[in-house]
Amino acid sequence: MSNQLRWYSKTQIVLHWITVALVIAQYVLHDSIVNAWELIQSGKSVSFDPLVLSHVAGGIFIAVIVLIRLRLRSINTHETKDLLGNRLSNIAHKLLYAILLMMVLSGGMAWLFNIDASANAHNLFKVLLLITVLGHVLAALYHHFIMKDGLLNRMFLARK
Repeated sequence: MSNQLRWYSKTQIVLHWITVALVIAQYVLHDSIVNAWELIQSGKSVSFDPLVLSHVAGGIFIAVIVLIRLRLRSINTHETKDLLGNRLSNIAHKLLYAILLMMVLSGGMAWLFNIDASANAHNLFKVLLLITVLGHVLAALYHHFIMKDGLLNRMFLARK
């Protein structure tokens, strides 16, 4: 592998996969908070549900991790000879981070302040996140199978 390739730190790799797990959990826990939201919107009271709390806490954890990942990304920058690839990668990652943060903000505002427009925005960001994650996965597979640059290996193994 060329010295131009970016090796991720162990911290970056662990935070990446924690983010993946948390996002998957958010989709799994989505029904419980939707049910609670619908009860609230119809004027009914909602009893404590640990799955709702888990969804809210998961969103907060995602926001914290995204902020840490942004900081690490700013410290561990890299450039390769592929200027277009660098630009596209930076745009894609910033888009992912922005959507994740907007999901947390819109979901939090909807839940805490009962703002229907924020709930609608949260649902829109959910779809945008799925599309963006799909693009991210396809790009990783492109790097692995077409470019054969070892990107997937670098997302599992930190450089020693």
